[in-house]
Amino acid sequence: MSSSKVSPIFSTAHFASSPLQMARRVFELGPTYYFLELPRFLRQRRQKQIDKIDFRAFTNPFHELLRRSYFELTERHWLDAIYAQLETVDLKISLPQSRFEAVLYQAWISKDVAGDWAEFGCYQGTTSVALALLNRYFGIPRKVYALDTFAGAPKPSLAHDFRQTRNAFSSSNETLARLENAIASLQLEDWITVYPGLFSETLPKINEISLSFAHIDANLYAGTFDATEYCLDALVSRGSIVFDDYNGVGDLGARLAIQYAYQQSGYSVEDIVPLCWCSSTWQKP
Repeated sequence: MSSSKVSPIFSTAHFASSPLQMARRVFELGPTYYFLELPRFLRQRRQKQIDKIDFRAFTNPFHELLRRSYFELTERHWLDAIYAQLETVDLKISLPQSRFEAVLYQAWISKDVAGDWAEFGCYQGTTSVALALLNRYFGIPRKVYALDTFAGAPKPSLAHDFRQTRNAFSSSNETLARLENAIASLQLEDWITVYPGLFSETLPKINEISLSFAHIDANLYAGTFDATEYCLDALVSRGSIVFDDYNGVGDLGARLAIQYAYQQSGYSVEDIVPLCWCSSTWQKP
């Protein structure tokens, strides 16, 4: 399991970190979720003719409240080495520690599957840098592709993004420069490539690659659909995807996008399993 010591490189600005904040979030969001947003989500599923009733969507608030982890780190030497290097650069991790470690765990167990790695929705890029450090630690010559606007979230869809706001993950003009400086400082230029812009603009630039691991944390419907549709095709057999938003209370637009992309591609969302808190994972057959 994740370490009990929380490194100062973790930022708690984007999630409820204390028991009181957790309880307040659940009580504030619960009624709106069950009486407004969930019925709207289920109605849109019917409009898109997505098969089967999504009974698991009724449990989303409990994922956020219980914060369970469904993975166990049996080795931490490589993770401790990554933390030590991240602490030398000016980057913060916006995910909770256990969810951050869950992403790295899924990547770690995929490290022997041939293919590059990609993160869609990097915010400040710290997780992408950590993925590159993981590959360098094990001497695996693969590239990590980091895709984000690096200028904040795009405009949410009024039709699909029930709770999201455009300023939810705002970024300064220095975000991309800070990431590039960190990559240079850690000498990761050969391990990671950054693609700023909307996914619709940047995905064509990597349309010839094969992926063995992807982390999708786009929050919004359009970006999540584009990234998921792309990954379902680009992912090799036994490759894995981590969906950060699949079981999130405020992320039903992302959940809808993932389910629609799976149906369009002929895969079943029944094979998506919980990973940590609101995140889930899937392995391609």
